[in-house]
Amino acid sequence: QQPPLQVDFRCACFKLTDVSTVNFTTVVKFVVVFEWNDPRLKGMSMTTNDLPVDLWGPDIILENAQNDCAVLYDSFSLIDSARGRLKRTVTFHGHVYNPMSLKDFPFDEDDLEMKFISICNWRTLDGSRHGNDPCNQVYVLKPMLDRENVPFFFLGWGGKINEFHMLGWVVDVINPNNDPSKPIIFKFDIQLARKWIYY
Repeated sequence: QQPPLQVDFRCACFKLTDVSTVNFTTVVKFVVVFEWNDPRLKGMSMTTNDLPVDLWGPDIILENAQNDCAVLYDSFSLIDSARGRLKRTVTFHGHVYNPMSLKDFPFDEDDLEMKFISICNWRTLDGSRHGNDPCNQVYVLKPMLDRENVPFFFLGWGGKINEFHMLGWVVDVINPNNDPSKPIIFKFDIQLARKWIYY
């Protein structure tokens, strides 16, 4: 049996606005960038334009996305033909469900949590076919925390949020051990503290 394919990933956030403690929602533009090696392409003389439209690629679901949260498959590219290294970028843009505790208002701190899941979800390059396959194409997710000159998390705006300070972020990935029928769970939390002087 083949070992699971390792799919590396990193993240970026380009928008975080409208944090509503009344509606339990926040508007985000959050990007997940996947990278993996496809041995079938290793050493082949080709470019991104030569990739077959039905080429396999990983996919993921943002579990706490609201109905208006659009999912955009921005790019699918060959970044290193010698290794058969591929990259896919997935953007989530819209409201996410985010209940926050007001117990210590207006001195409260809380996390904006984005919870992603995958049961070895996949989607072809052209998006024409997709689904999950915990039998034939099993993979694990690994955050790119050890890359030189490539930050795992890119903050794509000034970091200002009305009513809140951003304190930091935390990532947690749970890959099921020897049971691909169970979902991979990837959580990304942005830690927030309310600006009490705002009131």
